[in-house]
Amino acid sequence: MEARLAYGFHVAPGSLRAVAISGSGKYFVCGGEDEVIRIFDMQTNKSCGDLSATHKGSITALQFYQDSFLLSASDDCTVCIWRISDWSCIHILGGHKRAVNGLSIHPSGKLALSVSKDNTMKVS
Repeated sequence: MEARLAYGFHVAPGSLRAVAISGSGKYFVCGGEDEVIRIFDMQTNKSCGDLSATHKGSITALQFYQDSFLLSASDDCTVCIWRISDWSCIHILGGHKRAVNGLSIHPSGKLALSVSKDNTMKVS
């Protein structure tokens, strides 16, 4: 079976470093060196806008929790929690001393884990 490209396009001026798809498959997001998270609607193949001015470093990881929240991690040592209904940042998690490399959300949605270049893992 041959894989078929659904769509592809140039979305950022710098390198992209993270991508995620929402649980329902409605949204996908990507982020990278330009500190912007871009939001796309997979049903219409159109941009829904972007999330910027919160992270002050490259976006390093993105993870959806159901279709309710998006978590983003950055070189700025933080994890942001975004509410999908209005795409607002409702909380910024700190604690790391160096760039956050990755994150994961517990299936209950009550815990988030992040790992960092400071050789630590945080549970929030």
